[in-house]
Amino acid sequence: MPVQEIKLDAIHNNPYQKRHHYNDIPDLARTIATDGLQQIPKARSNGAGVQLKFGHRRCQAFRWLAENWKKEGLPERYQGYTVMPLDIEDLSDEQMFRGATIENHQRKDLSPIERMEEMKAWVEFGYTSKQIAEMYPGMSDATVRGLLYFDKLTPEAKEALHQGEITQGTARAVLSLQRVAPPQIVIEALKEIKEEEQDAVNTRWGGKRLPEEVVKDKLEEQRNVKSLWYDMRGGKPRACSNDGWALDMKNFPNKLLPKLTVEEAMEASLDGQDGEFKKRVAAYLENGSTAGMTESDIQFIEHLTNPPACTACPFYTKLGSEHYCGMNVCYSRKERAWARQKLHNASKTLGIALYDPEADGDLLIFEDKWHNEQHAKLFNAKGKDLRLAFMEDADRKRAQGGYEGVPSGAVVGVVGETLKKLLKEKVEKREAKKEDTSAVVEEMKEEKAEALLAEAALYVQTLFGNFNDTAMKSLAEAPNYGWGSDDTPFDEPKAGASDKEWAGFLRREYAFRMLDRCDDIPDTYDVKSLREYADAIVKAVKGWGVKVPAAFLKTADGFDAELAAVAAETKAQAKAGKGKSK
Repeated sequence: MPVQEIKLDAIHNNPYQKRHHYNDIPDLARTIATDGLQQIPKARSNGAGVQLKFGHRRCQAFRWLAENWKKEGLPERYQGYTVMPLDIEDLSDEQMFRGATIENHQRKDLSPIERMEEMKAWVEFGYTSKQIAEMYPGMSDATVRGLLYFDKLTPEAKEALHQGEITQGTARAVLSLQRVAPPQIVIEALKEIKEEEQDAVNTRWGGKRLPEEVVKDKLEEQRNVKSLWYDMRGGKPRACSNDGWALDMKNFPNKLLPKLTVEEAMEASLDGQDGEFKKRVAAYLENGSTAGMTESDIQFIEHLTNPPACTACPFYTKLGSEHYCGMNVCYSRKERAWARQKLHNASKTLGIALYDPEADGDLLIFEDKWHNEQHAKLFNAKGKDLRLAFMEDADRKRAQGGYEGVPSGAVVGVVGETLKKLLKEKVEKREAKKEDTSAVVEEMKEEKAEALLAEAALYVQTLFGNFNDTAMKSLAEAPNYGWGSDDTPFDEPKAGASDKEWAGFLRREYAFRMLDRCDDIPDTYDVKSLREYADAIVKAVKGWGVKVPAAFLKTADGFDAELAAVAAETKAQAKAGKGKSK
């Protein structure tokens, strides 16, 4: 078909040309006005006019000339530049796309998103990443796949990359964040990156955070995210430590996973699930009923009951050299299964049977090896009454130390005749100790002092009143700097407890630890009475802005009265016992 002069308002852009802004249009326009159009662009008819195959800058120059040729004093051509010569051909979509691609090859300023759209179009025409790479000098198969990966970015992140507000490296970090965090978190991260760049916000180390550091901080703030592995450790990536399970889950004991609870399923599903969903999950776990369950609901539950390898999981992500799990509940279940596997292995290695509550009855857990020589000797002797047990099965909160070969999360103790013998010896020692009045009173005094601290914690916990329940619960995962002993008078909430239950526990727990470690509150052996101890507590917390009611001091007076009565009774019993022995 011969070259035709087409009116400008009937000329449309190539649908595959994503570029909308062109540089140096006036200079090109003046050249066309002076020398004429040197190369005629190709186009195709589309019913409502024509679509350019290429030549978008030249078309823009014609539009500029139509408005400016007279006032610029330029030569008149092409009917006052109201028409443009075009070579009209019958072109396929792929030919049109190739035309846009060729035109873009001349540009050096294509953004990664524009390149991604170009690669994506090639894929839609049936080309593989390898075939695409072969058409671009210097481009590899991996580069094409990397560009295509940017199509998964949120609209906000795509725009930031397109505008040059973030680099391709940062975009890849954002993609890692997207796998385990909701879109709003991605938006917050992009906002913080921009603020860091504009305001040069200083960190505690000095200087501003790099964009990747902002993304990493955002990632680790997520309540459902668990840090797994740093490549700098060397070796095969494992879960959290060198003795954790391999992230490829090779030889992982799925059969030892605990039975999934409704509470775990609800926690893993995060927000947006109602009571009806909870009922459906309960029915599904109890009898396999799928009533009301969607296919995605069922897949979600199956994911928790029979999880895939960490590295094959949609909730797994990697940022730089660090690996992360984006479903804390799933991680916790795997952790418990792995702990059971390690306990089975330890049982074989040590020759110590696993504790069976039904068959073994009561279990006496050993004290730390360095605190009890008798327990250490029993462990070394490897008698038939020794047992290994999980801390949670033995209702134990504090780890046990000193027993080589006993894995973390487990404890060792005794059952049967050895247990009876130890308990008998303990009773005999206690009876003998009753003759020592000061020891009895001092032990009771320490118990009462802890009770006073626990009561005072009820008033001190008001310091955390401005923390909402969700914020309080998040403190459970915060670093426990300087906590010291794990002993506490409060029971930790059970698995699946609500944010409100966790918040109540933590408010009391943190308040108690503040009191327990306060230098202004003396040790019990440094005070003559519990009233003196209570007065010190009242004085200390007053400096924190906490007021303690008068009833607190009356409680201390009552404890002192009890101690006096016990001291008198113990002395009398001791005196009577000596009289009989004579």
